[in-house]
Amino acid sequence: MSEPSTFRVDAPSAPEPSSKRRRWLDRSSIRRLRHDAIQPRRFHEPWDERENERTRLPATEQVHLAGLTLVDVFTPSTVSHLYETLKDLPTLRPARRQEWLDAVAHSRGTLVGGHISLGITRPPGPSFGMEGFVDPGLPNGVEAVALGIEFVAPSITAIVANFTISEAAGDLSPLLRADYQTERGSPDISVHGQLGGLRARVPWSRPKQYQLSQNVHGVEELKRSACQRTIDEFETRCCDWLAERFRGRFTTESLDRRPTLIHLLTVEQRPFEDRPIPLEPLELDFAPVVWRSAESLGWALTFPETRRNSMWSPRNRITASARRSDLPARVPGAGVDPLSNWDAIAEFDDCHERLVAVWGVSCLLSLYATELAILRDQAGAPRRFSRPVRQAREFDLYLLADGLDASALTADVLALTEDLERFRWRMPEYTEDLDVLPEQVAAQREPDELVPALREHLRGQCTRLSEDTRTTTENLRASAQLRQAIANTRLQRTLLLLSGLATTIAIVTLLASKV
Repeated sequence: MSEPSTFRVDAPSAPEPSSKRRRWLDRSSIRRLRHDAIQPRRFHEPWDERENERTRLPATEQVHLAGLTLVDVFTPSTVSHLYETLKDLPTLRPARRQEWLDAVAHSRGTLVGGHISLGITRPPGPSFGMEGFVDPGLPNGVEAVALGIEFVAPSITAIVANFTISEAAGDLSPLLRADYQTERGSPDISVHGQLGGLRARVPWSRPKQYQLSQNVHGVEELKRSACQRTIDEFETRCCDWLAERFRGRFTTESLDRRPTLIHLLTVEQRPFEDRPIPLEPLELDFAPVVWRSAESLGWALTFPETRRNSMWSPRNRITASARRSDLPARVPGAGVDPLSNWDAIAEFDDCHERLVAVWGVSCLLSLYATELAILRDQAGAPRRFSRPVRQAREFDLYLLADGLDASALTADVLALTEDLERFRWRMPEYTEDLDVLPEQVAAQREPDELVPALREHLRGQCTRLSEDTRTTTENLRASAQLRQAIANTRLQRTLLLLSGLATTIAIVTLLASKV
């Protein structure tokens, strides 16, 4: 989400000659600004009307949040939770539980990938005629959840959950057609000098030097915020549901760090084509890097590091968007009617499950690199009280948990990405869309392919993480040995001092007894 626009009024650094008059004007400015915050001025109304009409979604267009795809990864330190969950997972055929457990156990010792389906989880009501179970605790608005386990590598088992959202609950069109009015936040008064924070809160204060600032939220920002809140609410509820049943590595992390993929569907406008203004609040009008399906799947992908507001909202979130008529029908010859949310998400799940799981591994490697960087930076931070034992325990805990997992993951991922053809298995190919770039820029380069780019990105992550882990471990080991040598030297000196003191006391006692 973009930062709110801010205007600032700075007072002069030196008071004017008429000091009393200047103080009265300062107080008047503060009163006027506070009054305008409660009753906004009318000059926003014509601008709001133009912006509402410019960004309004046409009556013939519809935009839906069709579903969410969540990924969690089970590493060597968390795979025991997966075994416990599979033992208690409801199923119509209890014999399937042992098949799931055997498949997981077999995958943990081989490099052969694979996939098993855990069925369809649905709320109470009509059945889809598919294997699965009923869960009354599903979030409101979710029609079904397709659960699957992807065996990426021996130390990496991923759970992929595809949530299908109902047509009514995921309809974002009313939010894109509604009228919004510019909102102005409360004024923020900053007073220079001593006790400035306290003086800024005193109503009768007349400061000579001050700053006034106020946030102004325009129509486009309010529309974007309304759509973002709807998506965030669904993501929060779906993440909580998955975390309660499958306690993977991302369960203990915040929502910003959990890998998520959102599905946005349109009816008329193709996303990222001709820069459609009504789709700006959802950032479907333009992205610096857009990947389009090279296998006629109809989907377009944008990754978080290539989105415009990624600096203000750093989230592990992919956006998969498509026009309904561009998606292939699951049953050939089924008709020309647009696909429903259920058909679109099911088609995406069939083709993209392994791609999403591998991307989740990339998010996990980034998480390990961040944790290692924090430990490394904290080791050299100046402290008033030195706590070497506590620091050693924190690093030892990392080495036994995430550090051990990271070592196993980097080795397996490097082996997985060694051969490009084997890495491509069961992953659809996407090509970079150069039409979104200026013609002069697009003519100077060839479009990249997503799967080879993802492979190189994973290999680079593993190489950097391995080098950082080895360097940090060696430095901390050398530091621990040096501290141990210092402690031994101090202990020897203390023992020598105590021995000399004991000898002196014994001699004095002996001489005193003779006297």
